[in-house]
Amino acid sequence: KLAVKSRKMNLNKGDTAVINIKSLTAGTTSRVKYSSVNRKAAKVDAYGTVKAIKKGTAKLYVACGTKKVEIKVKVS
Repeated sequence: KLAVKSRKMNLNKGDTAVINIKSLTAGTTSRVKYSSVNRKAAKVDAYGTVKAIKKGTAKLYVACGTKKVEIKVKVS
């Protein structure tokens, strides 16, 4: 199981936010990985910190093992 606190983010250009993991399967040995689609609008680093780059939308993904969660980001 992989769950995040929020599947939507609304940020202003230049803002940063952190993706919070709500729950993770107990005893997992897999690393949590973060990725971004449309890095021109928002990007995420290896620690889950999201940076709003410019106005637009982006999809971020949090993955651990075979589980994957999508987060929609809107940058104003």
